[in-house]
Amino acid sequence: MSMPEEGNSISTKDDSNAGNISLAADKTNAHWAETYAKAGWKIFPVWAMDNGKCSCGGKPGCSPGKHPRTRNGLKDATSNITQVKAWWEPWPEANIGYRPAEDEIVIDVEKEGLDNGIIQELEKKYGPLPKGKASNTGGGGKHLFFRLPIDAPEIKNTARPFEGLDIRTHKGYVILPPSNHHSGNSYSWVEGNGFDIPELPIEWARAIARAQGVTKSKQTERTTKKIPKGQRNAKLFKMCSAARDKGKSDDLILKEARKYNETLCSPPLDDEEVIKIVTSSARFKHDNGTQEEKDDYVDVEEEDKGHAERLYPHWINEFRFAMHTGKWMHWNGQYWEQVTDQYAAKIASDILEDEFRAELGACGSGAISSATRR
Repeated sequence: MSMPEEGNSISTKDDSNAGNISLAADKTNAHWAETYAKAGWKIFPVWAMDNGKCSCGGKPGCSPGKHPRTRNGLKDATSNITQVKAWWEPWPEANIGYRPAEDEIVIDVEKEGLDNGIIQELEKKYGPLPKGKASNTGGGGKHLFFRLPIDAPEIKNTARPFEGLDIRTHKGYVILPPSNHHSGNSYSWVEGNGFDIPELPIEWARAIARAQGVTKSKQTERTTKKIPKGQRNAKLFKMCSAARDKGKSDDLILKEARKYNETLCSPPLDDEEVIKIVTSSARFKHDNGTQEEKDDYVDVEEEDKGHAERLYPHWINEFRFAMHTGKWMHWNGQYWEQVTDQYAAKIASDILEDEFRAELGACGSGAISSATRR
């Protein structure tokens, strides 16, 4: 990916090499809503401007052209095509709200920030920002879209960590083109014709976290939560599947998977295993999710249910949980004996990892074009 010269990272020209998605100005909001959803972006409908007034008719708490039309707002955000069509068919002119993924942020540069050159000032300290995905806001500012590095510190959804800049995470949202604005202007893309989002340089991530008041100990918390043996394959597979749902290329998915493995897996899987997982993720059909449980990582309850279903045929005749004692029992071939929780967990972990390896093996380990070469 090309890097802009210092002080010139926010361009007003389209990057024709960023992808093959047309930014035709004549497309409707409904068309773009479906396009975003197909790319895996989680969106929801927002009240639009109509003849200089918010189409909500002046509801309490109205933020003209920016507040959600759904009851739960950003919590309703989804990439499910059926749901998106159900929203935009009756509301074809609705503005489009976007909730960033958990590994993404949007740097909201206000007009004031563009005027005072805050981006150029920060680039002198922390290095140039990569070109990629950027839009003009209706109010004269810009939205810059980035993926967070695997080893990035915690970044909050806050206003003004730097003068003229706001940060939007998965706990917030921004408005996407071609939505309209109360100023009379519309949002528009100025960089990036596709949906690949560049990675935020780590020094920028650390600087934003520091400016938000995140202490050094909290900054390291995200990278100290290692993924133990027995969970590595499943977590890595889910990460690859989520990346594929967002339309990321095989090369980029493998690059991210390798970094994820080296940074978070303890111990890291062999590179051959990582390649196998990335290849297998391409063989499964993804439906872009239907609800919150189809997010990048399933919740604990859903994952535990799946584990129980896998363990049942192995444990039905060998393990029992004694409710009256709160202890696990194991059949040793002659009688039931009490075992520790750690022993039961170790056996379960080994079985689950063996099952997952067997499933991956059944999918084959074909090469992923040139991405299999470092």
